[in-house]
Amino acid sequence: MKRVFALILCLALIIGCVAAFVACSPDDPEESTPDRFYWGEGKEVAASDKTQIVYLGDSIAEGILGASPLPLRHEYAYGNVIGRRNDYSYANHSVSGHLTDDMLELISNEVGYDGARMLVSNIATADIVHISIIGNDVLQDRKDVSLDNDKYPLKDSDGELIKYMTMHQVVCEAMVDGEYGTLERALYGEDGNSGSYGNIVKIVERLIELNPDAVIIFQKVYNPIFSVDTPLVKSWTRNAIQSHGMEITLESLHALGDNLIGKMNAVIQRVIDEFNADKASSAKWKLTSVDALAAFNDVYEADGAKRAWNLIYPDGIHPSDEGHAVLADLTQAKLEELGLANKDNALAVYKQMRIDFINNNFAGKISNAEQVKANINAATSCAEVTKVFFQATNGITPDYSISHAAPAPSDNIIETQFRIDVANTSVWGVTGSTINLLFDFEKSGIFLRNDGTMSLRLILSDEATGIINGLLGSFLGGSVDLSSFQNTYLTPIAPGASLDDFEGLLDIAYDCLGLRLIGFDMNDPGIAALVNGLQTGKLPSSLDIPAGFGIELNYNYTMKKVQDATGKVYDAVYLTPYDGDTQPFIVMTMESKTYNNKVDYDIRDIELDQPVNALTLNFKVDFVKLNFTAVQNLPELFEFE
Repeated sequence: MKRVFALILCLALIIGCVAAFVACSPDDPEESTPDRFYWGEGKEVAASDKTQIVYLGDSIAEGILGASPLPLRHEYAYGNVIGRRNDYSYANHSVSGHLTDDMLELISNEVGYDGARMLVSNIATADIVHISIIGNDVLQDRKDVSLDNDKYPLKDSDGELIKYMTMHQVVCEAMVDGEYGTLERALYGEDGNSGSYGNIVKIVERLIELNPDAVIIFQKVYNPIFSVDTPLVKSWTRNAIQSHGMEITLESLHALGDNLIGKMNAVIQRVIDEFNADKASSAKWKLTSVDALAAFNDVYEADGAKRAWNLIYPDGIHPSDEGHAVLADLTQAKLEELGLANKDNALAVYKQMRIDFINNNFAGKISNAEQVKANINAATSCAEVTKVFFQATNGITPDYSISHAAPAPSDNIIETQFRIDVANTSVWGVTGSTINLLFDFEKSGIFLRNDGTMSLRLILSDEATGIINGLLGSFLGGSVDLSSFQNTYLTPIAPGASLDDFEGLLDIAYDCLGLRLIGFDMNDPGIAALVNGLQTGKLPSSLDIPAGFGIELNYNYTMKKVQDATGKVYDAVYLTPYDGDTQPFIVMTMESKTYNNKVDYDIRDIELDQPVNALTLNFKVDFVKLNFTAVQNLPELFEFE
């Protein structure tokens, strides 16, 4: 049930992303995608001699949670900051929630498995691979790691005693007993050579296999505990600690974080030391690290807990905008040390980036803006620029609307619809048979126009609300508290947005993401009941969403050719990025396929009089294990008697 409903949620999330990337790989190199899809530069493969950096890891590296407002991720997330100020070609293939074994599985795929996204291919051609991983190996509950003892019992939602590793157990063992047995088994396994350590060894081996010329930089984990109210140590865990006579203070909790995170970072350092010790003289790769734990603690010790807390996102885990900048400055120093970045050039570009940001997004909002810009120009390091900029902008919301125009169809605009191919679409294990029941496929899909605009639209079927109502029966009519969600995620992602003003929330969603609801009418009883339930914390006893209700993303797109490590060329279409040297968040692949049967959602054995060639789109989102496929809406394929 949870996974089925997650289909709708994750697809809504996907079309809410601020960037996308589509590609085409024709069978005949002379037969390209129709000219009407081309918009902007690029009918030839763009050769580049720029240094290429690829980011791998978890949500810290991905920068989706942390950047605030989210549409300004290109200004804040450290991967973008490093890439832009050094004029690199850069791609971020990090995945929120990934553990070390997830990352190993991801990079173990074959080159080209994901088409134009070219994850493995980008690794194979990179000059630098930058990695942030291992944090989730401890933060997430680990059913594969048994407890050392039951001294600190915790029950699950069904009232059953939890017998596997949780942060509660790890924290209690560490603070009360000074023991780390459960944590050590997660990090090193029962044999001392598996667990997180074993996975990272295999990750490095795979990276060297793919690219022996790359410099591999591990970013060690920072300590985010700069407040007694840290979400990392829940209230029930604090109560358990205090019941054993331990005092809870910022100093004790921060020291706890240093101990736990120090052990995680020791795994990374052990791998680095062992590989470097065994390195053959003929090996070209370089394996090193940057110490985020030391960098954040330096801020804490020099400027106090208040500024250190400013480095952390409201969820108490991820880096904030300023935290991302500190991480970018940390890696910058390493790149300069390795001769991979020019210090003077990077500093000059970074100064201009921050000044342009003030001029474009903080216009009229900073009372002493000219003095701030003068101080930025006088700075002698990237770290100094960071400090000046964030001192001046702290607590001020920048303008963050984006261009996402999607005109109404007219006689002068050619629009091509790609209908969802349920036979080849799945998410979190939910496959076509269930997806088939949820959407109106004649109205849903991806719509590309020859004026450079597009829409990604999902419209619920007439039967969907009844199905959803049945699937969510145990939740409907119950209480839901969204205040924490609003304060921790909604407001930072889209400042000014509030569940108390739902129509205002929708206006902000369109302004900053190009996202709008189809068929949304506050006067409709079903819509009104749902909105009221979300606002009051009491869900309606049943869902009665009107027919035709759905969600749509509107944005601009650009198309050009790209080439993977094997020389395969794709025609790439992507939602216009803020920097042409990077990839957007979602990458699609468009291919021309031959169909011998009609593409119906229930019947797939209706033979055609003659084969039909149609374009298909495919993209993957690893976070929700989504494989999304759509087929060009041709009458020969979709019209039935």
